[in-house]
Amino acid sequence: MGQFDPYSRHELRKIRRAWLWRRRWLIAAGMALMVAMALAMEVWYRFAGVSGPVRWYVSGAFHVGAVAAILHFLMLAFLAQDPAAIRHLRGAWGEEATREELKRARWRRSIWGWVDSVPLQYGDIDHLVVTRHGGLVAIDSKWSNEADADRRRAMAAAASRVKQRSEAVVRTVLKSERGDHRAHGSHVTVQPVVVVWGALQNEVPEGARLDGVEFVAGRELVRWLKALDGEPVDRAAGRDLIERLVTFRESTSSAIAARAERV
Repeated sequence: MGQFDPYSRHELRKIRRAWLWRRRWLIAAGMALMVAMALAMEVWYRFAGVSGPVRWYVSGAFHVGAVAAILHFLMLAFLAQDPAAIRHLRGAWGEEATREELKRARWRRSIWGWVDSVPLQYGDIDHLVVTRHGGLVAIDSKWSNEADADRRRAMAAAASRVKQRSEAVVRTVLKSERGDHRAHGSHVTVQPVVVVWGALQNEVPEGARLDGVEFVAGRELVRWLKALDGEPVDRAAGRDLIERLVTFRESTSSAIAARAERV
């Protein structure tokens, strides 16, 4: 369904590459140490007379274990030292978990489809979901273990901004429509929702709403989508809107990438 890597996953890779580049000499020293240990093992094999399958098995296990240990250490060090890393990692977890629930919702025929990671000049829209009986749902995925009142209000404010941006995107992709606008989805309404993952989802009651924004526990998303009873979207309008959103996402992504290269 036109899936892109989550914005948070993209940002995580970018800051991880920068983090690794700044520590390239330390990483090279670690790799050199691993090679030296492997050579020392080979010398020991010769003096000890070890050969055959046992030698190859032990050597392979050492190499795999050493590489895995180095990669694991680097990831832990990266997450521990970069304050933005955990935030982006949790963001990616949330978006990917929501994507899996949307697959279930489509299979259960509650939605026509969705578009992931619609880029904007700053950030993106996590998911734009074309429902069958609820217009367009703009989902802002959050992964959190706890949140106070200020954090919840911040989530609601972010979702409200997502709604405004989503409405602007819909106006852009449908501005050339003529004739029967409703049949072609031009009057699709946008409903914002925060989908909560992590331990915090256990604290989200059914029907939770703050500042006009609904909060839905991640495990309840499929049921919530099925229960929508709002603006109907017919099959043709749904497919047309999804295709237009995918085209918008691809063109916008290309434009943003081109500007980044010029900078």
